Amino acid sequence: MKSWFTIRHGLGVFFLVVFFRQGSRFFAEAHSSAGGFNVSAAGSAIGIMACLVMAAILFSGKLSEVVARPFTRFIDTIYFGSFDDGSPPVTLRLARAYRREFRYRDAMEECERQLEYHPHSPDLWREVIRNAQLLGDPRELARSLRKARRQLRPEDRELLGREFSGLAG
Repeated sequence: MKSWFTIRHGLGVFFLVVFFRQGSRFFAEAHSSAGGFNVSAAGSAIGIMACLVMAAILFSGKLSEVVARPFTRFIDTIYFGSFDDGSPPVTLRLARAYRREFRYRDAMEECERQLEYHPHSPDLWREVIRNAQLLGDPRELARSLRKARRQLRPEDRELLGREFSGLAG
């Protein structure tokens, strides 16, 4: 679970507070002074804007996620329909593309990301086991088989056992 408040966000809040405090002081001084160009005021304005830019940079990841969420939901609804539970549909396209490119670790990570939403999907577990097999790591293969057997229903475990009958587990 990701925390919404991180050190990065804390620094962003700090720079926003500095921006608003210094900015209000700057505008109060500018309003009370009798016009004219003041070099120290220009430097102060640049520093204030630098604080705003730093805050924007520090919040950029979260802000872009919040701003993009309505658009991505709209696109997902067009392509996949609506999902009441908030989980994305199971799709093996990316994992299989990684496998075709011999990027087995990336394919497994993609499947494991989807397993967070669909832990009982036999298709996802088959793809994980295939990639673990191709990866050539016996420990990873054994771990994937154990996890799949724990998550799948008995009839799916039986099918998995038939498909990967030559594997120890």
